[in-house]
Amino acid sequence: MAALISCDEDAKEGVIAVTGVSLNKTSLSLVAGKSETLTATVLPAEATNRDVIWLSSAPGVATVNGSGLVTAVSPGTAEITVTTLGGGKTASCVVTVTSPTVKTVSVGTQSGAMTAGAAGTVTFPVTTTNIANGAYTVTVANRPAGVTVQGQVTITAGSGTLTLAGNTSTTAGTTANLTLTLDGATSAAFTLTVSAAATKSVSVGSQSGTLTQGAAGSVTYSVTTANIANSLSATVQWFSNAAGTASASAPTGVTASVSTGAATRTTTVNTTAASPAGTYYFRITIDGVQSNVGTLAIGAATTYSISTSPNPAFGSLTVGYTQPAAQTVTVTNTGSGAVTLNALPSVANYTLTALSTTNLAAGGTATFTIRPNAGLAAGTYNRTFTVAGSNGVNASVTVSFEVTASLTYSISASPNPSFGSLTVGYTQPAAQTVTVTNTGSGAVTLNALPAVSNYTLTALSTTNLTAGGTATFTIRPNAGLAAGTYNPTFNVTGR
Repeated sequence: MAALISCDEDAKEGVIAVTGVSLNKTSLSLVAGKSETLTATVLPAEATNRDVIWLSSAPGVATVNGSGLVTAVSPGTAEITVTTLGGGKTASCVVTVTSPTVKTVSVGTQSGAMTAGAAGTVTFPVTTTNIANGAYTVTVANRPAGVTVQGQVTITAGSGTLTLAGNTSTTAGTTANLTLTLDGATSAAFTLTVSAAATKSVSVGSQSGTLTQGAAGSVTYSVTTANIANSLSATVQWFSNAAGTASASAPTGVTASVSTGAATRTTTVNTTAASPAGTYYFRITIDGVQSNVGTLAIGAATTYSISTSPNPAFGSLTVGYTQPAAQTVTVTNTGSGAVTLNALPSVANYTLTALSTTNLAAGGTATFTIRPNAGLAAGTYNRTFTVAGSNGVNASVTVSFEVTASLTYSISASPNPSFGSLTVGYTQPAAQTVTVTNTGSGAVTLNALPAVSNYTLTALSTTNLTAGGTATFTIRPNAGLAAGTYNPTFNVTGR
């Protein structure tokens, strides 16, 4: 501690001496870093030398300048003394320095989920110290795009809640360096997580039930949705290709509707008698999300028909024939619907076996055999009969067989050539043609023609004659015959 001393100053003639000094405070409490000015009063007021000096007993605790400004430095106690230059009068003030009150704020863990691209809020617990109760406008640093502070943070007994809001521009991600500033205090970093938007989906199942052209009907499909509100309505779009890329109108007479109210819905497709057969494709759209391609199948109208094959032909046999082997006839269901065949009819002069089966699915077959009866008389036995069944189906079978009489063997020759009468020295007449005809029912082989005196014959044009067949040869008188009559008769023979 230092003191300033003035010698004999007060004894000078005409000088008014200082009689004392006082401070406005004898004690002072300050928070480290804070300042306050002490005021010194020198008495008497008319004293000639009113100058003073200031001194701190502990400058590490508190300092004082020449104007009496006391600045708290660190916790502790210091004595501030003021001394007058005139007369060395003193006064002091005890200064107590305390640590400053520190405000703190901390932010806890996120409560709730914030989803990218969607409006929504999340909250964080806020804990404070040395911050008064009240509503505070706060700032949050490093917020991601689209995230805002919602409202104020109200502190009650050191606790409050911070609310952050997202919107349609918010993107997914984790921000780990957010800080909250409240009443001048800034928190340590805290984390905000924005979840990726949930994937929406619409899935159409398989057709339940069958539809047939020409008849009204109804089928259903299961429609499963994910992350789509159950109350949202759906639209149905038709396509001409299985990939679902070429838009088309709904098939004639076809309507479709989709239920609401549950994550699993039902699509109902109705048809009319006018709806054509075919395969059609559609997609369902809900909340802007398009489903996979659904398939609608309308079957062709049921048809009923049968055919038979072959038409048995047993050819021609002679009376007394050996009974020919039976032939098999196949009946085929050529329609799309099942049929039941009736029993076969009786067919005169033929024997038929029963059908191998009477119930035919589409494309199914049944067989039976047929053969002519033995011992039939000569005649033609061509018959047509009908195989019939349910739903009006029928098909005709034509069977043919001929029985001929026993074979006969005979031939005839025509004409009998006549060359007239010529005079000796005549010109040889032209040859005439004779036709040999097989007039029997059996085939014959002709023998070589005999030699005929005074005539020239050509060979037969053929020697093998079937029933009704013919052969020819020519004949002419030889040249230079003497006067006379030349009327020979000869035979054409065969075996």
